[in-house]
Amino acid sequence: MKTLIAALTLSLIAAPAFALCMGSDTLQSCTDTSGNSYTTTRMGNTTFMQGSNAETGSTWS
Repeated sequence: MKTLIAALTLSLIAAPAFALCMGSDTLQSCTDTSGNSYTTTRMGNTTFMQGSNAETGSTWS
């Protein structure tokens, strides 16, 4: 039981992630404190995101 409480407590304590973003309302390019990069494109009610992980080199969208 103590382990469960400790795990739940630690899961609530998360380091905040900050990103520096540049661009406009419709197109933004961001880089976070870990070096990961993200691109956000907004068209009407649709939002597209693409990103890359600086540590592993993997990309996602």
